[in-house]
Amino acid sequence: MIAGTLSLLFTFLPVFAAISDFSWFVAAGSGAIIYAIIADRRGPFHDLDGAEIAVDATH
Repeated sequence: MIAGTLSLLFTFLPVFAAISDFSWFVAAGSGAIIYAIIADRRGPFHDLDGAEIAVDATH
């Protein structure tokens, strides 16, 4: 939501007219940075086999 809001601000506010053509790139870059900051990187991580968590077919 933050990256999308930044993109919309850059697109519609006349103050940012010089970079409005690049609003998608600004939003994608800021989204990646925001995700890197708030992502949970604590471990341990466990690899699961798909068969362990699969739902049985009913038909």
